[in-house]
Amino acid sequence: MKNLIGLLNEKPPAADFTPRPLDFAIQVSAAPGFDRTQYVHHLLLQKSNGTHSLLIWHEIALDDTSVRPFRRVSQAPPMPVTLRFSAPVIKAAVYDPLKSDRPARTFERVDYLALDVPDRVIVVSIGTSAEAQVKH
Repeated sequence: MKNLIGLLNEKPPAADFTPRPLDFAIQVSAAPGFDRTQYVHHLLLQKSNGTHSLLIWHEIALDDTSVRPFRRVSQAPPMPVTLRFSAPVIKAAVYDPLKSDRPARTFERVDYLALDVPDRVIVVSIGTSAEAQVKH
């Protein structure tokens, strides 16, 4: 939780900040044994410097009720997700706050990202302009 709060924290936010949209699409593919792609969720936030933070996770219960008898899910596989941006992003960084406050992967000038979304929140920081460099 501390890492997630640190990634999203902004002190103090700019008083004249007006959020700008991020034009992107999410495509979720089935993982082996898990075809219910509707359980990948996301939340888009933006800091006053223009950097967007996309929180994304795969919601899964511990019991698979699609089969009889129910089966216990010991480990949910990550769901393959592609993020496509309408315009290339300057910088992007993928964080796994459960493991670290440092980026797991970084990218420059990309128009899509291929991710494996686990059963916990990951954060994709996205800078779309020179003034919105990914900084944490």
